[in-house]
Amino acid sequence: MTDEEALERVAYELAEDNLAEGVRYVEVRFAPQLHVRKGLDIGQVISAVDRGLARAKREHAGSDSVKLSGEPAFNYGLITSALRMFRPGFTPYYESLFKVLDQWPDTEVHGVASLSLA
Repeated sequence: MTDEEALERVAYELAEDNLAEGVRYVEVRFAPQLHVRKGLDIGQVISAVDRGLARAKREHAGSDSVKLSGEPAFNYGLITSALRMFRPGFTPYYESLFKVLDQWPDTEVHGVASLSLA
């Protein structure tokens, strides 16, 4: 899950799997910073996941089971998690934070990462 297309596809397939199991509301919890790579920032990660879930929602809303049979709509929420236990080398994103803030205590670097997600 290192590009927008893959993230969108995984989110879409997650929603489709939930729909097939009868789930009509899901809250997807994930740590966007784990997916940040060169050319893929936090906003793009979150947007890609949202697009995949939104596509499943639209398709379900347009289905005959919803339009004709009154089946409930599908809805979702996104919960983004800020990690606080990473070390240098954990991912390229976190590695870059430690390089830039090399004189700071780990707890302060963790706080910067949390703020950047917020």
